Amino acid sequence: MLNFVWLMKVKVVLKIFSLALFIGAVIIELKALLGLNYPPDVKVYHALVIQLAAISFLLMLHIQELIKKVSKARKRWEKLANNLTCCVILVDKNDKVSFWNKKAEEILEWKAEEVLGKDISFLFSTKSSAPIAEVCTVHLRGLKKCETDILLKNGRLKRVELTDIPLSGARDKERLLIVRDPLEVSALEGKLMQSEKLACIGHLAAGVAHEISNPLSSIQSLVQLVQRKSKEQETQKNLKKVREHIDRIARIVRELVDFSRPTTGEMTRVQINDIISSAVGLLRYDSRCEKLKFELALNENLPEVKGVPDQIHQVVMNLILNSIDACQKMGSTIEIKTYRNGKFVVMEVIDDGEGIKPEIIDRIFEPFFTTKDVGHGTGLGLSVSHGIVASMGGHIKVESTPRVKTKFTVCIPVDNQEVK
Repeated sequence: MLNFVWLMKVKVVLKIFSLALFIGAVIIELKALLGLNYPPDVKVYHALVIQLAAISFLLMLHIQELIKKVSKARKRWEKLANNLTCCVILVDKNDKVSFWNKKAEEILEWKAEEVLGKDISFLFSTKSSAPIAEVCTVHLRGLKKCETDILLKNGRLKRVELTDIPLSGARDKERLLIVRDPLEVSALEGKLMQSEKLACIGHLAAGVAHEISNPLSSIQSLVQLVQRKSKEQETQKNLKKVREHIDRIARIVRELVDFSRPTTGEMTRVQINDIISSAVGLLRYDSRCEKLKFELALNENLPEVKGVPDQIHQVVMNLILNSIDACQKMGSTIEIKTYRNGKFVVMEVIDDGEGIKPEIIDRIFEPFFTTKDVGHGTGLGLSVSHGIVASMGGHIKVESTPRVKTKFTVCIPVDNQEVK
């Protein structure tokens, strides 16, 4: 910022100097044309003035090019700072605010035009519990990072995490203040811990599935053998129940394997509308769908996404089946929408079923968490779907009002070849 201003000042000085030299040279040349004789030293001065004017002009062109480069770098830096998820505040050597990014406007509620040029101390209340308010009044020297209270525009105090970064070793240079919301920091740490927990559960699931699968296959074969040899009706009835339970265990094992194994399959360009239409057409034959109504609002101009078709199909099926399980009343509606939002293809699955209670909505993507009755779900469907969407660079979220409406929103990046 300071280099940019310095270059502008030098440019102005050179312009004035070049103009003065040029005027002097023109005056001397005009007098020479009028026949006025000058002593030799004046002629030398004339030649020198012309040379200096030429050099000043070349310097001015060079500085103009430097100004363009600095201006371009400055715009690039401001664009980067405005897209960060934390507040970025630039303070000059006099503790005046010289830059205020978009996130600072959002979190601190002050617009950039309201604070530029103001002393940074206006942000800190005298009631602040941390000494940074006092440090601020003596040029923010000393503390590098702390938690403190910042005064918002409406007079409220907001707890923030403040980091003070000198941009150079000199005491009279600019300083960069990074302000973060501690709640957002905690949320990010929570997501990181959740990811680590899911990774551990994935490894555990793979081991459990392997240990169960082999003896389960032997038990299943023995039950089939006994069924073929036994003629007693009661025995056949009991063995049928045993096989049903074995099949349920086998299904759980398969879901554990699906949950734990890495992404497989060939990545290709996929039209998500086709997958939705196929899934809905398949599910219409489910007896549970006889009392339900499907409404499709699929954007005909939807761009393709890049992913594994079977995995995207699994996500669509899981979300629709989840809505089917939630809709028990006659005449319930399941609405599926697709549209484009910037660089994402968005799919919404909306139902008017039982909904999700506020106290558990944050847990629905956890593995093995389910609200269904025993035997009707393993709690892995939404976890698997969440993992698939995340692996594609997308995200999935849920909003729910119990007994009114539940909406799952899936955002998947548009295939790069489709982005214009």
